[in-house]
Amino acid sequence: MKHEVKFSDVINGSNIGYIVISYQKLVEAFGVHNSTGDDYKIDAEWILEDCDSGNVFRIYNWKDGVNYCGEGGTPIKDIDVWNIGGNDSSSTILFLGKYLNERNIDYFISQGYGMASLLRCYNHREKSAMEVNNV
Repeated sequence: MKHEVKFSDVINGSNIGYIVISYQKLVEAFGVHNSTGDDYKIDAEWILEDCDSGNVFRIYNWKDGVNYCGEGGTPIKDIDVWNIGGNDSSSTILFLGKYLNERNIDYFISQGYGMASLLRCYNHREKSAMEVNNV
């Protein structure tokens, strides 16, 4: 049985990690984002609930889009490093991994917040790009 999610309107928690995944792959996995956050620091946000556990979590961009950066911001369709927010770090990361794996969607998750966790995502993205270019 595949894991399922549904949209939620409950916003909770704080940054618990990052995920490297294209906007298109997020849409493939969850549908079009169901929130634009605060229309200032966030451009696109999925507020989701694990149908089995009731755990609510968020996937969103933060201060890198057009809302915050203006014309120099990254368009939503080009964002590929996203924040993960929630209250239960381990359950959320585990669920996301299972959910995306069941759908054969490529991703990279770095658990934890702060610069070290974010740098792991950017290093992974750079390494993946080099591997693709060297094939």
